[in-house]
Amino acid sequence: ESLPAAPGPSEPLPQPRTSTWNWKGYNIRYQCAGTSGPALVLIHGFGANSDHWRKNIPALAMANRVYAIDLIGYGYSDKPNPREFEESFYTFETWGEQLNTFCAEVVKSDAFFICNSIGGMLDVYAE
Repeated sequence: ESLPAAPGPSEPLPQPRTSTWNWKGYNIRYQCAGTSGPALVLIHGFGANSDHWRKNIPALAMANRVYAIDLIGYGYSDKPNPREFEESFYTFETWGEQLNTFCAEVVKSDAFFICNSIGGMLDVYAE
């Protein structure tokens, strides 16, 4: 099976759409592009957001369904006050659970995780 041809000079790359997903009552921002192929979930690093992938999303969307999420507490997603929780809230377990639910509810299929920095640790906590 061959890879799709690169777009010609007059053929624009697919541009991401920005959406919001509700997770446990919190608004979570994500970007998506592409309509066919394997699902890719792009996970940013510590202190970043899904805009980290802004130059990668259009190219990857030529042959994939691409999703880039702002993890809770980052970017344009809600940032709950951790003092409102008895236990730690911003943990690898929390983000791993968030990614599992995101794949089930938004992606609606298995996905390949592409991770940067601390995002790579989350791959261990997500199924």
